[in-house]
Amino acid sequence: MQDRDPLNNPPRYHEFRLVLDPLDDATFDDAADRIGERCDDISLTREAGVTYAEVDRRAMSFEAAVETAVKDMVVEGLCVRRVAPDPLVSLADIARRTGRTKEGVRLLTIGSRGPGGFPAPILNHRGGQRYWSWPEVAAWFRAAELADVEPDPVEGMVHAFNAALILAKMPRSRALALIRAVDPRASSSRARPGAAPPS
Repeated sequence: MQDRDPLNNPPRYHEFRLVLDPLDDATFDDAADRIGERCDDISLTREAGVTYAEVDRRAMSFEAAVETAVKDMVVEGLCVRRVAPDPLVSLADIARRTGRTKEGVRLLTIGSRGPGGFPAPILNHRGGQRYWSWPEVAAWFRAAELADVEPDPVEGMVHAFNAALILAKMPRSRALALIRAVDPRASSSRARPGAAPPS
């Protein structure tokens, strides 16, 4: 693998999670050992019954990092359900990223300030701590013109990978039909009736 691209930009570390199919205890322990021996930048974890591959991979791009990590999982016989970079943020995180106070953000979340419609939290801990999806929050701030928040540069790529993972689990004919339904380019290049399907 090349260490640098043609523009001499160095590779960087990309952190994300892969959500895996559930594993029983014995399979989890065995897979964790094998992954640990094979990849020093991936570790298997469990949270609330969900199995994750925690990845911190050095690569030229986020796309390359995810692609190679998914391949590593497949080689080890593990099934990846989706890519999940950690987009969860607390009130304090939102305040820091938007240059506001924690109290100011709290008032936005309950509609006492701003235009309303703040995204609902997606995780509530028993201790009262709430977490929001950062892509949703960032989009809300941009739409409300309340903060110059940059869009998440990997959000679109994550959606693309997750769509591909879903399609990969479908029968090929069904996957192609769905692609043609949403992509006019695919529909226009559809094979003639009776023609052999593309290889």
